[in-house]
Amino acid sequence: MKRTTVVLPDDVYEEVRRAAFDAHCSISEIVRQRVTVARKAPGAPGAEAGRMPLDDVFGIINDGTLTQNLDDELYGI
Repeated sequence: MKRTTVVLPDDVYEEVRRAAFDAHCSISEIVRQRVTVARKAPGAPGAEAGRMPLDDVFGIINDGTLTQNLDDELYGI
């Protein structure tokens, strides 16, 4: 692991500080988590264009019931 300094706008810093407080962890941990998520996001450098994280589990159930209704089940949409 490498140590670095990051300069954040006040509102972003406050958001990260609050998230760390709520999660009972360090600001560094929140930044590492968010950078990891952003790195895996569709369109991110090194990510496959247009690929979503749930693509890896799409079709995991043979009849497709789980994946066809995934948004309904997870988000109540």
